[in-house]
Amino acid sequence: MLAGRLSRSERDAFALMHQSVLPGSLIAALGPTYARRFYDFIDRSDSEFIFIHREAGEIVAGCVLSTEPATLSKRLVRRTPVLPFALLSVARIPWLRIAGSALSSRQAPDAAPCPEVLLIFTKPSVQGRGVGGQLLREAERLVSERGFDRMQVKTLANPDNKALMFYERCGFERTGTVLSLGKRLALF
Repeated sequence: MLAGRLSRSERDAFALMHQSVLPGSLIAALGPTYARRFYDFIDRSDSEFIFIHREAGEIVAGCVLSTEPATLSKRLVRRTPVLPFALLSVARIPWLRIAGSALSSRQAPDAAPCPEVLLIFTKPSVQGRGVGGQLLREAERLVSERGFDRMQVKTLANPDNKALMFYERCGFERTGTVLSLGKRLALF
């Protein structure tokens, strides 16, 4: 379900869930305080949307969609304290790997911009029960309502990554591989 605006406690819980479920993400590397600030920004944005799934009143899964992913980094730098947190987190972030891939993380010139699923994650207790697919369908519905005919998602291009099969089962077609922030990602 599209979350609309979350309460402060819901955003905090969502940020903590992100930290625990996606510990290898850049947001997690910047620490729990930045994760809360990130979700404050996402929740207020007119271009980003949070979809959540609750069980017994608790948020157990979420999806973050951007209709303007090409400008998201610039907007995060301007509207969140990402740079100070990055400096404070220097030991946890693979800066050389990120710097080495900065030039190669651009979108292909012939690819038209489209919305992107930035994150989708579930607590281990609900994995494999179709909750992620439900959230993805909600994101697809919003994308369609906004007049887009497609959306994209990137995930680690590691053969052991279960997300590769998840996106294929959900009807996504793998269109290539990109290097972003020092990681090789499959593009769907």
